[in-house]
Amino acid sequence: MFKPVSRVWAFITVVVLALSGVVGLNLPQQPAKALSGSMFDPGLIIGDSVFYDFGTMDAGDIQTFLDQQVPRCKLAPAAKVGDFTCLRYYRTDIPAMPAADGRCNAIDAQSNVLASKMIEIIARACNINPRVILVTLQKEQGLVTSTNPFWPDSSGNPSTSKPADYRYQIAMGFACPDTGPCTTFGFFYQVYKAASQFHWYGNPGGSFTYLKVGKNVTVNYQVASVSGCGSRTFLLKSQATAALYYYTPYTPNQPALDNLYGSGDRCSAYGNRNFWRYYWDWFGSPIGGGFLLKSATSDTYLIVPNSAGGFNKYDITDPSLVKAMAPLGPVGIVSQDYIDSFPSAGLLSRIVKSATNNYYFVDNGSKYAFSSCTQATVFGLNCSDAVQLTSYQLNALTTGSPMSALVPDASGQTTGPQYWITGGVKHEILDAASAADAGITLPTQSDVPISAFSYLPWGGPIAKSGVLFTNRTTGNYAVILGGKYYEINHATSSDMDFKTWFPFSTGTISDLGVGDIRAANTVGTIVSDDSKNFFILTPTGKIPLAATATVTAAATPVPVDLLKAVPTLPGQPLATPFLAKSATGKFTYWVDQFARRPIVNTTSQVKLGLLASSPVIQVLPPSAFAQINASDPVLAPGSFLSDPNGRLLLTDGLNQYLTVASADWALETGLGKRPARVLKTDLSGYHSEGALGIKISCDAQQYLAVSGVWQPINDAYASAYPGTAVALDATTCATLKKGTTEVGRFVITPAKLIYLLINGKRRLVTQKQYDLIRGTTPAAIKIDDSLNTALPVGTALPANYKNVLQNPLDLLPSPSASPSVAPSANPTMSPVPSASASRLPSASPSNSASPSKAPSASPTPSKTASPTPSKTATPAPSPTATKSPTPTPSPTATTTKYVVVAGDNLTKIAAKFGVTVSALKAANGLTSDIVKLGQALVIPR
Repeated sequence: MFKPVSRVWAFITVVVLALSGVVGLNLPQQPAKALSGSMFDPGLIIGDSVFYDFGTMDAGDIQTFLDQQVPRCKLAPAAKVGDFTCLRYYRTDIPAMPAADGRCNAIDAQSNVLASKMIEIIARACNINPRVILVTLQKEQGLVTSTNPFWPDSSGNPSTSKPADYRYQIAMGFACPDTGPCTTFGFFYQVYKAASQFHWYGNPGGSFTYLKVGKNVTVNYQVASVSGCGSRTFLLKSQATAALYYYTPYTPNQPALDNLYGSGDRCSAYGNRNFWRYYWDWFGSPIGGGFLLKSATSDTYLIVPNSAGGFNKYDITDPSLVKAMAPLGPVGIVSQDYIDSFPSAGLLSRIVKSATNNYYFVDNGSKYAFSSCTQATVFGLNCSDAVQLTSYQLNALTTGSPMSALVPDASGQTTGPQYWITGGVKHEILDAASAADAGITLPTQSDVPISAFSYLPWGGPIAKSGVLFTNRTTGNYAVILGGKYYEINHATSSDMDFKTWFPFSTGTISDLGVGDIRAANTVGTIVSDDSKNFFILTPTGKIPLAATATVTAAATPVPVDLLKAVPTLPGQPLATPFLAKSATGKFTYWVDQFARRPIVNTTSQVKLGLLASSPVIQVLPPSAFAQINASDPVLAPGSFLSDPNGRLLLTDGLNQYLTVASADWALETGLGKRPARVLKTDLSGYHSEGALGIKISCDAQQYLAVSGVWQPINDAYASAYPGTAVALDATTCATLKKGTTEVGRFVITPAKLIYLLINGKRRLVTQKQYDLIRGTTPAAIKIDDSLNTALPVGTALPANYKNVLQNPLDLLPSPSASPSVAPSANPTMSPVPSASASRLPSASPSNSASPSKAPSASPTPSKTASPTPSKTATPAPSPTATKSPTPTPSPTATTTKYVVVAGDNLTKIAAKFGVTVSALKAANGLTSDIVKLGQALVIPR
């Protein structure tokens, strides 16, 4: 078995020189903050006890470390030997290696092993810390953290002239001089030979002895070919550091150290700097310690001589206590095997004692005397747990003032935050008035800061109820009410001065000091009480919200006492939807359904104000808006728009739009000539519901677009026109231009031709035919070119057709066809009018029928099917033609029948017949106030 005599010699040499003062080692302490280049000692990059500690990590530890460095990798865990993947998954074969005197022990052959296992095997065989191997792999080829370790070409793409795993082939940079190509290849051989060489460098009988520990050495900053860079002379303090310089013969210059995680100048070399930096970042100090030791997985231990002449270890579980013992030396990172060689003697607490039973509290490199063991219990300590230190160890700790239950925030601080410790619990004090209110007489303050008592639990702060103060950790205002701490979030406290509502203390309390009584959430601007009443806080008071208001689901529950302190503003509770504007913002928002939507333009703002619960724009603190979910922009219903693509649009409600075919069609539908231009983002909350055609439906009433006005049309008449009516939101319908002229099935084109609409097509009729067959249906309406173009043309009406239209759905019979008993889905040419058919009222006084052809009037129109036709070829003549556009009611004993015409509503009809709306609805079984054109109503008497 190979014995690393050289390692033992090197370690003993350094220790003897240090103790004798020949070398005068100044071991750097682990920094409390971020690593700095000023901490780099070129003569002590790594201690011998660290460099040669082969037991710091086993294969499992190494694998865990690699997994943490690269959570995601190029290939899956099922990688095979030689696969091009990251180090955590890389596998290789290990050949049998014989023992090499002065280098490594023998290694048995193994197949298909993970890199982590291979590193453990080589580290133990060559007596080199596996962490040294990991750091070298990183500083040479970046393999530890690489997720895709290909060898790049000059463009940064995978090289076509090198193997995919070339970085593994030269992993440790072994036998890869700066002045020539590498001569050793293969992942195993690179790691094995580098570790072997690291060991060989320390052999006093070997070939590398020119760098002497305890002597000044001179090391270049850069390769000789870079002129004018110079060198540095320093005291070499460890054999391990010499090994690093043998391996990488350059030391970092000041620019490289000044930019520790970046680049220096042209003379900067980074190998040994990066080795030191990676070791610090990953594993802590690379310098071994004396009294304070730990392994990679253990706590820190204090090593103290025992009465048997040996040493005991005391476990330090409190990290702050490790810092408190700093004068005893830096923490040495060693293997667990080394830690296990010391017998355990228990835990180290803050209380220690001398050989003469004087008891002390330890903090920040100092010792503070207890007056008695009774006083120690105030701080949660027991004299029986005190560890006896040597006089050397005690003397290394400076002497501080006696212990006191009144503790400052920082050592030596005479003003500022204070804490009260009693019964093993710490309490923060708001101010002297709060302490007096709690009946506490404050003693002389201790020099020991509150940070020394991290092992003690927090109790509630000593603070007067109902007093506003500042949380100095967050900078926010807070108040304690009913034994609970309520913090006001920063945005809210910035928007309003709570000092106008609460008495204010200049004292402060930390976040930790209130943790025991903290309410669940910080107080926002929108709050609720225990009864689920909601309020918006403003600089002048609180605005109550209506019970049905849907503003936010993120209101903060607050106690009644807090709300009582804030005055209630006059006026009715605020209901949604409403318009709101930030006191500092430029946008006006539509607030409803737990969301705020910025209003796109001024026109929409005005129109939306008419739909809101109030036209008044609520000016709210900016913090209120932070609690209301931000949503997509909003436009007023019925807005005529032009998007960036040139499309013309009509908004329908608050979330939909219809496309408008052209500017001409916009005029036809009454939208005007000037669409508002909007951005794509303005429409992000909208989706298309199709195109705006010639027909719409508003509240179950259909309308036809005629020369810029939407004219009412009976459902049955509308079915004769092409397309389907688009049902619009009521808010959109309210914005459109609607007329009162009822449209029927006849139209007059700009050419003054008359057409009858049948099955979606217009069919030409002569004036004589029109006069003959129109009956009492609405008169032909004049249309312009836009609507004329939108109506497909069918064949002209046969010249021999003379039957009067009696029903809205009457279709033309074919002259050669037999009489039909029911309407057909397609036009027929059979003249079979019904002698008793009902007809809709005329919408115009000019609508009249020939006395010889007009059917008798019926107050009840049929909307779905024609009555059974008579067998005669001509309809029975009506003795009197109906000339009134509104049917005259025919009273009976108890009721009158009435047919709804354009412009009617229940209120008008009720007034017309001298009945109430309720009676009218009851007589007709109506559940709403909506009536339809052509609807037959019963008038109660």
